[in-house]
Amino acid sequence: PSYETPCEVYVRNLRQLASREDAREFEWDMAASKAVKLAIHMTPKDIAAVAAAFASRGRRDQRVFFALSREVLAKMLDPLQAAHVVVVLQAFARVLVRNQVIF
Repeated sequence: PSYETPCEVYVRNLRQLASREDAREFEWDMAASKAVKLAIHMTPKDIAAVAAAFASRGRRDQRVFFALSREVLAKMLDPLQAAHVVVVLQAFARVLVRNQVIF
């Protein structure tokens, strides 16, 4: 049997949250805290999905985007992951995250 990783479960739940018009602030705060905690365990695909979900709702949480950027930079050495890096950078641009220290 195939099981979802905790990161995959988180991404699935986050996509559901992002699809809801009635999502509350505390739900986004909880999602942000989980993103920061799980970032180190995420694959580039997971990182891209999280960045895209936050960006799709205009959620400009610096904690989340810093944690994601740190991990995506560490994991982007694999050329097969380039497409996911592009999604992350697009999400950063969408919510106007700019940090010269990271980039």
